[in-house]
Amino acid sequence: QLAAGASYEASTTVTLPGWADGSYRLLVVSDALAQVYEHGRDSNNSGLSAPLVLGHPDLAVTAVTAPSAAQSGDVIDVGWTVDNQGSRPVAGSWVDRVYLSQDGVIGAGDRLLGEVARSGPLEAGTGYTGALQVTLPVDVSGDWQILVRTDAAGAVHEANAEDDNTGAAPIAVTLAPYA
Repeated sequence: QLAAGASYEASTTVTLPGWADGSYRLLVVSDALAQVYEHGRDSNNSGLSAPLVLGHPDLAVTAVTAPSAAQSGDVIDVGWTVDNQGSRPVAGSWVDRVYLSQDGVIGAGDRLLGEVARSGPLEAGTGYTGALQVTLPVDVSGDWQILVRTDAAGAVHEANAEDDNTGAAPIAVTLAPYA
C-alpha cells in the first residue's frame, strides 16, 4: 500500500537485445496491468529513460597473406590483419583459427592448421596483425585456400556483424615426392 503523496523507487537488471547501433530509450510503466483504480489519472504512469547509445564491436579479417604455391608437408608462414570496424571496443578473449579449404567456406572437409588466442581490449577503429607457421597436410594437392577466421569460437558479441570474420588467400599445393 502506498499512501497519498508518497513515492517509491525500484530498480531491476535488464539484458539489452542485440539491436543495431543507435540511440534507444527504455519505457518504464507503473501499474502496467491497470490493477489500481486512479479515477482517470493514469496518464502519468509511464516515463522514458535518458537516451541509451548502443554500439558493438565488429571484428573483420581485412587481409590474409600466404605463399601462392607450396608442396604438401611444407611449413609455411601465414599472416593476417584483423580490424575492429565496430563502434565499441572488443573486450574479453577470442581465438583466430587458420584453415586449409578447397571451397573457401569453413565446414566439412576443411583442415584446421592452427590457432592463436587473443584478448582485448581492442578499441574501435584499431586492429592487429597475426602470424602463424603451419604445416600443410601431406595428403593434399591442387588449388586450395588458406582461411583465417577471427573470433572462430563466437566469444565476441558482434550484433549480426559476423559476416566479415573470415579472410582468404589462394594457395596451389603440389604433392611432395615420397621416399
